Amino acid sequence: DLNITVAKGAANAAAANGAGLTVDGASATLLYASTGDKFVFNKPLDVTGNITLDEDLNFSTNGFADISNTGTGALRFKPSSGTLALTLADANATFAGNVNVTGSSTFAGGTTILPGSGTIIAKLMVRPNSGATGGYKRASLELQDETGTNGWDIKNLADGSDQLTINSKLSNTFTRRLELTPGGDFSLYEDTGANAKMFWDASSESLSIGTSGSTTDRRFQISSTSPSTAINQFGIVANPTYPTNVTGSVYNLYTGPNLTSGTTLTNLYNLYLESNNLNGSTVTNNYALYQSGASDKNYFAGKVGIGVSGPETLLH
Repeated sequence: DLNITVAKGAANAAAANGAGLTVDGASATLLYASTGDKFVFNKPLDVTGNITLDEDLNFSTNGFADISNTGTGALRFKPSSGTLALTLADANATFAGNVNVTGSSTFAGGTTILPGSGTIIAKLMVRPNSGATGGYKRASLELQDETGTNGWDIKNLADGSDQLTINSKLSNTFTRRLELTPGGDFSLYEDTGANAKMFWDASSESLSIGTSGSTTDRRFQISSTSPSTAINQFGIVANPTYPTNVTGSVYNLYTGPNLTSGTTLTNLYNLYLESNNLNGSTVTNNYALYQSGASDKNYFAGKVGIGVSGPETLLH
């Protein structure tokens, strides 16, 4: 016959529950289950051809789903038309080896990416398509909260500089916070994200605050001895520009240690100038302290000693 009928005459699905085929000696069964209205295999199924699904493919929550293809070693979804995304929901996912995603994929729940056999490190690679142009040439990784409107965005710029930017996301508005260059420079941006306010120049080993790092617009700068060809070099530069509505006092350089009660010190130097170490260099004028303003006043409330370490009068 072309068709084999089992549970013939059953009045309904419940009456046909458990009907099917049994292979004696192998304890292999293909049975009908009225709960869920489905067939139940108790043995693996080996399929040489293609399997076409018109409904969702659901895996039991009581075990693991292992789908492999010996020819490609991959789980592939290839729709004949439309757009298909691989979605993992309500469960944790572990990928041991390489995961290549072309298009959009959503991983809901905890997802772990492990290195494959013989691989030393685990790697998550985000790369634009080789044929991308314009703004689509940049790669981006976005970290969101549960609403999707807040979080962080990490991307490399598409202008050929390969700069890496980190942007905050608040109510779907992105604001630049940090920028890194392949040469080691980095910039921290103001609250609006429009301008860099802290800049590290790796080549000149210079850190500037409140500026882009230029030598003509510095607020505070710490530099090393590089570059050695510089005409003028600065260790620490404090050169703030104050607004016109300042009405109190301006302290361009302010220092005042605040000790904890009970502290015992031998010496406390609010400002200590070490002797210049010339190392055989030729210096025309060797200044430990130099005040260039001829009309500026210098005020010392305490005792001043010249050539003595413990002055006993206002000027000793």
